[in-house]
Amino acid sequence: MEKLNKFVWSSHLIVAKFEEGWNAVLNEFGLSNHVWLNEIYAMRKSWISAFFRDKLMGALLRTTFRSESTNFYFNHFVQKGDTLSEFYMCYESAIDKQMHEKKKLTNGDTCVPQSITEKEIEKHAAHLYTRTMFYKVQKQIKVNCFHISLASQPIVVDGVNIYVVRDRIKDTSKKILTEFQSCYGKVSNDIEGLNFMLEEMKCLKIRIEEKFHKSAETKDDMLEEHFGVRPSGASSVLPPLQSNNKGNRKRILGPAEKSCD
Repeated sequence: MEKLNKFVWSSHLIVAKFEEGWNAVLNEFGLSNHVWLNEIYAMRKSWISAFFRDKLMGALLRTTFRSESTNFYFNHFVQKGDTLSEFYMCYESAIDKQMHEKKKLTNGDTCVPQSITEKEIEKHAAHLYTRTMFYKVQKQIKVNCFHISLASQPIVVDGVNIYVVRDRIKDTSKKILTEFQSCYGKVSNDIEGLNFMLEEMKCLKIRIEEKFHKSAETKDDMLEEHFGVRPSGASSVLPPLQSNNKGNRKRILGPAEKSCD
């Protein structure tokens, strides 16, 4: 068998060398008329490595490789001690899972996911990414679509459009901090200037609160805003009194406890 295996499993031999070696081994041991060896030799194009040398990834497409892949998949569903009925049920479960996965892949290839914005970048991502990765990118686009602006003209590099992305909130925040530090630097050594800056900041704070922050609303204010009517007086509708309908809660003593008493 060692001599025969050298010609059977070697992927470096050409077809002529394999057939020459096969016939030499069979003649050496007097197995030229062996029925089983002649049968598998007739099917040599389906499993001998020499016949897959000229094919792309041919070593991975042999019958033995496909069988190992199938066995590995079904080993997740069946066990050695299963009865015939259990094996049949497990086999059906494995086939159902394969069909379900195939339908998911088919749906992902033929259907375009629904867009949540009108941005071209989202439509481009739908055709570029897989379905799972697209949903992750879509969440980021949804969160940032109202705070991000693109440059008017794209930059073309090696035939690929590259857009300059700018965050409005981040840019404006940097400008505010820059202006504050500039003003503070001009009056940092002057007490009169610092007091003036402090008063101006207090006035600015009041203006910001008046424009962007409402005063704390009471519960009555929220009800009036929602229903259009403000509650007046004490409520005459009260929750019902709780009642105990489970009977006597006293635990019944057992014979052992009664004897101790």
